[in-house]
Amino acid sequence: MKIARSTPDLLVLTDLGAPIRAVGGVCLILGATFIAVGGRGIGSAVMPTLIGGVVAIAGLLMVVLPSRVTAAFDRPGRTLVITRRGITGRKQTRDEVDLSKISGVEAAESTGLARPGQTASGTGMFRVEIVLRDGARVPLTSYYSNSPTHATAAAAARAFLGLAPPAPAVGAASPVLPSAERRVPRSSLVFMAVLCSAFVALGAWLFLTEGRRLSNARPVPATVLATDVRSVRSTGRGGTTVTLKPVVLFRYNINGREYTADRVTPLNESRSGQWAYKLIARYPVGATVTAWFDPAHPEQAFLLHEWSLLPLFFVVFPLLLLGLMTFMVLRARRTAAAKSAGGS
Repeated sequence: MKIARSTPDLLVLTDLGAPIRAVGGVCLILGATFIAVGGRGIGSAVMPTLIGGVVAIAGLLMVVLPSRVTAAFDRPGRTLVITRRGITGRKQTRDEVDLSKISGVEAAESTGLARPGQTASGTGMFRVEIVLRDGARVPLTSYYSNSPTHATAAAAARAFLGLAPPAPAVGAASPVLPSAERRVPRSSLVFMAVLCSAFVALGAWLFLTEGRRLSNARPVPATVLATDVRSVRSTGRGGTTVTLKPVVLFRYNINGREYTADRVTPLNESRSGQWAYKLIARYPVGATVTAWFDPAHPEQAFLLHEWSLLPLFFVVFPLLLLGLMTFMVLRARRTAAAKSAGGS
């Protein structure tokens, strides 16, 4: 919530829903990546496609649904006009509140993210709420964010209406959390940053490895001897995951010496069944195809001379997550600085 206009007779606060739209944009990219990497057909590809579709739809809703809110405090008209518009600018709702019925304007903090025994000041998520004399509250937005502009907008509204700031609750914790309470989220952020960096490093290594193999490879005629699809099992905390790897046994000749290999892709990947069976269908037994071999290691060869989306997934998604985390940390620091300045 930001101050769009401030005059002696008119104060206008606006909120474009940027934080939740940003999260929605990240979800859209993540969902599209899942669909591109795993959703290339039916059968084994249904699950990644379904997950990507759900995430993408959720992201689209977060981009489209949040309203653009305008709250206009009109002193001559003695009314507060709250207008909500959709992403296209079309008016959705319009509410009016008599200024004489307003007893306060607060940057209310969410308690939904608080752990048991944690005070509300530990969540760091706010929204501007209009407090009426009958005790009712009118939130200007349906969601909370950690933007420090909420406190600034609420203070401007109180000053415009001549209202006193809200008294701190009895026994409420200090706006600045003790260092012992800050260690857990900080350590979690460090862990996430290290984890994301590890994935980025892995993706970069895969990208460089694939690029080196593609650039060094030289074409050679090969004869397909046999094809197969093998199961690849990987076990983690979530259980055992089974993917399928296409295997094409082929024979080729380099400088009068005969070699055999069975790698299809430069990175020797395994994915969905639809993807694996579609690949081996391109190489019928007995056909003469083009293989690609490494001149320094002629026994190493593969068939598909194409870039893979796998390294891109390992690089792009962690970078987006790191960017979102950095944005949230910077906003949290600004919020803490604003609360500290307000309390001094």
